Amino acid sequence: MFWIGIGFGAPEELTARARDLLRCADTVAAESPFPIRLRRFLKPDARLRLIEQKTSLSAQETAAELAREARAGRVVVRAVYGDPLESPRAVQEITALARGKTPYEALPAVSLSSLAVRAAGASPDAVLRLPPEAGGKSRPLQLRLPSDAVVSAPVRGGNVPAAAKRLMTAGLPPETPAAAVGRSAWGGPTLAADTLGVFAAQGAAGLHPPLVPVTGKAPAPRRKPPAAFPKPLAGLRIVVTRAREQAEELIDLLEDRGATALLLPCLRVVPPRRTDILEEALDGLGSYDWILFTSVNGVEAFFERFFARFGDARSLGGARIAAVGPKTAERVKAYRLGVDLVPERHTGAALAQALRKHMSLENLRILLPRAEKAPPDLPQALEDMGAIVDDIACYRVVRETQDEEALRVFLEEGADWATFASPSAVEALAARAPLPELAARFPALRFAAIGPETAAALEARGARPHATARPHTAEGLVAAIEERETKDRLHRD
Repeated sequence: MFWIGIGFGAPEELTARARDLLRCADTVAAESPFPIRLRRFLKPDARLRLIEQKTSLSAQETAAELAREARAGRVVVRAVYGDPLESPRAVQEITALARGKTPYEALPAVSLSSLAVRAAGASPDAVLRLPPEAGGKSRPLQLRLPSDAVVSAPVRGGNVPAAAKRLMTAGLPPETPAAAVGRSAWGGPTLAADTLGVFAAQGAAGLHPPLVPVTGKAPAPRRKPPAAFPKPLAGLRIVVTRAREQAEELIDLLEDRGATALLLPCLRVVPPRRTDILEEALDGLGSYDWILFTSVNGVEAFFERFFARFGDARSLGGARIAAVGPKTAERVKAYRLGVDLVPERHTGAALAQALRKHMSLENLRILLPRAEKAPPDLPQALEDMGAIVDDIACYRVVRETQDEEALRVFLEEGADWATFASPSAVEALAARAPLPELAARFPALRFAAIGPETAAALEARGARPHATARPHTAEGLVAAIEERETKDRLHRD
C-alpha cells in the first residue's frame, strides 16, 4: 500500500514513481473530486474510491478498509493533495496502518505550501510556513507574527475567511497583501489576489480546495535567468478527444510544448459484432496478395485474433503489407513484420494510388481489416483498379460516455483548442455537446483536425476547423496548432 502526493492535481506536480504507481494501481483512494487530468494514468478497471471529508469514514476506518484490499493482493494507492506527511488526515491513516502488519510506504512529495508560494510569486526563503489545519478547523495561532511577515497557511477545509481572521488575530494587519492559492478545475494551482481583510470578509470565490493563503509582501527576488525557454503552447488549454488507450502520445506532445491537456475520450474500441467473417479470412490468409492496414486499431485488432489463432507470424503467408501512415507502419513492425508500402500522404485515397503506381492490381486479392462502418471509398477505389477486395470488420468504434467529469469541466470552463483524430470523434462529441453552441459560448475555442476527412466532419457539424494536420499524425496535429498560434500572435503584434 502506498501514499503519494499529487500537488494541486496537475501531472507535472507528480514524481515519476507516483505516476508509475497510479498506472499500476488496482485501487486509488483520494479526496473528492479526483483531479481530472490524473485520471488518464489509471487503468480502465482500476477502482476509484472518493473520500468525502465531511461524510466519509474516519482516518482509522479508511486505513483499515484499504489495508484489507492490500492484503487481498490489490495494489492500493492513497493519493493526497500536497505531501502525505504534511497532511493531518494522511498522517492519521499512516499511523493507524503502522499498528498493523500491512506493508506500506509513504512517498515524499512537494508540499502545498511550496507550490502555493511559487504560484504567488513570493520568495521561498522569506516565507514562514504554518502547518496545515487538521480537518479544516481554525484554531488561534500560538505565536505573534510581525506585521511584515510573509506567511503560507494551508487550510484544507476551504475556509479562507477563518484562515484570514486567524492570521489577523496573530498580528497581521487587514491591509496585508495576500493571495489565496487553490486548485483550478483543470488541475494545478490558480490564485486570487487581494488583501487579508477582504479575504476575511468575502473569502475566495471560484477556487477549489485545497486552499493555501499566502500573505505579506515578499522581498524583491534576485534577478535570475529564465528557468527555461518559453514553450510555444504555454498557457493553452487543449482538449484531446482520442480513445483513452491512444491519447498518451498526443497528450505528451502537447504538454512537452507547455500546453495543459484535458483527456475527454469520445470513443472506445470494442470487438466487431460478428467475428466469424474475420475467422474465415484468417483461414484463407495464404490466398491474399496484400494486406492493407488503415489504422493502428486495425493492426492491433487483427493481430490479436491472428496470434490467438496461430501463435506464429509465419502463418501470415506470403502476403505483402501496406500501411496508411508511419504510426500504423510502426505498429506492424512491432510484431517483427516488414511493411512494403507507405504512401507519402496518409489517406485511404493516397494508399490506393500508391498501390497502383507500385504494381498492377488486376485480379490481385487484397485483405482490408478495418472498422465496422468504415467509409467505402478505399475498397471501391481498389475494385475500380481491378483488385478483389475482402473488406473485413476486425473492430468497431463506440461512443465513450463514462468521462462525465471531464465533459462537465469542458462545458463549464471551455478551452483554447479541441482536437479530433477521426470523423467518429467529431460525431461523438457533437452528440453530447453541439459544436456551434460550444463555439458561441466560448469565442476563444478553436478546433483542430488530424486530416481532411476529420476537417470535413467538423464542417458538416457547423464547426470551422482552424488547423488541419499535415502530415496526418499526432506530431502533425501539434505542429498545425503551433503554426496557427504563431500566425495569430504575429497578427496581434
